[in-house]
Amino acid sequence: MLGNRTIPQIVINGELDIFSAGYLIGLLNEGLKPSTILIHAKGIRELYLFCFAANIDLSKRMNRLEQFSAGELERLSMQVSVNKETRELHTRGTFKLRWQSIRKFILWHWNFYQHRSSNNAEKLNNARNKKEIMDQAFDLFGKAPSKNSGKVTVGLEPELLAKFLRIIEPLPENNLNPFKSNRVKWRNYILLLTMLFGGNRRSESILLQLKDVNLYGKDKYYEIHKEKKPLPTAYPHNEAPSVKTLGRKVGLSDDFAALFEYYILKMRPQFKGAARSTYIFISSRNGLPLSTHTPNDIIETIISQYPEFKGKLSPHRLRNSFQDMLNDGLDKSLDSELGDYPLMKQAKKSTLQEYSGGWARGSAMIAKYPAKSIERRVAQLTKELQDSALNDIVDNKELGSASLNNEL
Repeated sequence: MLGNRTIPQIVINGELDIFSAGYLIGLLNEGLKPSTILIHAKGIRELYLFCFAANIDLSKRMNRLEQFSAGELERLSMQVSVNKETRELHTRGTFKLRWQSIRKFILWHWNFYQHRSSNNAEKLNNARNKKEIMDQAFDLFGKAPSKNSGKVTVGLEPELLAKFLRIIEPLPENNLNPFKSNRVKWRNYILLLTMLFGGNRRSESILLQLKDVNLYGKDKYYEIHKEKKPLPTAYPHNEAPSVKTLGRKVGLSDDFAALFEYYILKMRPQFKGAARSTYIFISSRNGLPLSTHTPNDIIETIISQYPEFKGKLSPHRLRNSFQDMLNDGLDKSLDSELGDYPLMKQAKKSTLQEYSGGWARGSAMIAKYPAKSIERRVAQLTKELQDSALNDIVDNKELGSASLNNEL
């Protein structure tokens, strides 16, 4: 922690790596945001993992001004291009960011030692030639295999979704919930439900304020506002969340509104400094609004206790799960309402999906986000087609046998 900023660092065998630490803190001094520094840290981590596997002492090699060979950089690019958990190729954008981070760190490392050779013209010229060759190799292998399309995340499978809901229930007798404090259990429960049953991005949930919620009357809802300023009013963290989507009202059922009401009236006042804050979700330590990484920390706590969620659960996956459920619900509702008018049905469905996600008219996101629901629907229709075709074959065989028996 530097002030109220969390700076990612590389730790090797329990000890801070000095070279990467100096480099990453230097990026902070240059004005980079912690979220951007995290991208660089992930790239550097990939480099260190590669060096360990290849038995390369990075510091000694840089000290000797011994460049990475083309073959080594080729192997490194292949490592960086693959997601270790899913074994799938990264998207082109993800690979490019990691590769650029590694390149900048190595060249920074190289320049540090090259500068020490500035008094020896021959040695300095030799180092520059090596650096140029290595730089060209970085260009050459900066186009490693990667997916052209954007990353498509999918919602939780029905079984995992049911287990997730059991885990986060804030009831005292629920031993599955990994959080200790009752008030924190309730805060996390409502926060996560806004993503799962409201389709919120994590930033949209963090920025919700008391004035944005209407829990009484016929129409209960909370409202998401599209912030026009880079830093929301009274938001104390340097790295402020941003609302990327359009503003919208999210309807609340009577049951969900009752849960919201219980949290706000009974649990939230138990947080220190709650009376001074206008934000719905606040820190248990100081009553300040949650930082952008808190929802991820909550999810990580759940995953650490339930590893079956690893690689399958995140704040954005909950948003995907909402779109899956919405897609299925709209199909059922509109089938009964406009079953004989497919074009009208699709137009109405698209409009509702665009509003629910806060997307602009004609957005491609309406097909991207409910990918799992669409996949299940296609699988269902495929099975129905198969059954229909196979039944026709069986019927034809039976008819053929009957005709043959008649002739005999």
